[in-house]
Amino acid sequence: MAKVEKRAFKFETLDHFNIAADFYFESIKREVPQPCVVLVHQFNHSKEQWDNFPEEVVALGNKVISYDIRGHGASDKVKDMPSLLSDPQQAPFDFEGLLRWMAGTDGVNVNKVAVVGTSIGGYVACLANALYPENVETAVAISSSKKGVLSFLRHKPGKHRMRSVLYIAAKGDGSHAKDAEELANDYTDEPKEVKIYDGVSGHGINLINERPEIKSVIIDWLKRNLK
Repeated sequence: MAKVEKRAFKFETLDHFNIAADFYFESIKREVPQPCVVLVHQFNHSKEQWDNFPEEVVALGNKVISYDIRGHGASDKVKDMPSLLSDPQQAPFDFEGLLRWMAGTDGVNVNKVAVVGTSIGGYVACLANALYPENVETAVAISSSKKGVLSFLRHKPGKHRMRSVLYIAAKGDGSHAKDAEELANDYTDEPKEVKIYDGVSGHGINLINERPEIKSVIIDWLKRNLK
């Protein structure tokens, strides 16, 4: 198996937050332009939630970046944590800052990006997909609420639609299964897919831990839609 390196770095947002991130890449391909998969954690977690998944995604021929949303992990703190879940002028700036970092980094094809997120991370994935179609080819949103996604889309004015999104949710996780279906049906153009897991109630990374095959589902989606 090829050697995967992990390098920690920080980038600054336009509103002057320092965001902690990890950059994963195959050692011999550090300077080779490749697609980049961005992994975004859920509320009250950190980039460490992804465990060894970044290495699995690098093996597909990608660079991978995971980062701590402001207020989490090693990123700058915020005064009001719950506001992150609905304020379109906070967490969306983190992704914009990362996009600028990627644009200036050798070895990252900033026009071939996928964003995978759980819960609030899924809001970010959907926002990135809708607002930056020239950069973001596809997205995966896991356990993301319709209300949260639509609140983040207010980050920029206009009527925004998503395309090429895989929605994943547990049937027993409140309204998230219904929200996934409504986001797909009403706000997303093809290609799109909804995976609802019955008999489980895990949210976000907990759902993935309950149903480890979800990682394979995500990898298959990336193989088909990030080219």
